[in-house]
Amino acid sequence: MAKNKSTDDMGFGPIDSTGADGEMAPASSPRNTGDIIKSFVALALIGVFTVFAIQNTESTRVEFLAWEFNLSLILLIVLSAAVGIVVFALGSFVRRRRKTPT
Repeated sequence: MAKNKSTDDMGFGPIDSTGADGEMAPASSPRNTGDIIKSFVALALIGVFTVFAIQNTESTRVEFLAWEFNLSLILLIVLSAAVGIVVFALGSFVRRRRKTPT
């Protein structure tokens, strides 16, 4: 029985994909396992965020400078986090831009 050989993802040469009994080995690699773990972590985070959103649906009065309005608490939290991320990214961009010689 001929062994089934294929080239690995990095191009380093043939890989023997048969087991000791001549059967094909399962197609699992650290990369596939890592992808599965990342998927489970992403699903868990989505689940946690969903529960958090469901528990924080009440309306909250927001006063900012001259404006007053009612907003869902989860929406307020998400918008605040988004503004924080944008401000951080802009600050990082400006700092990186200053360090780069022109």
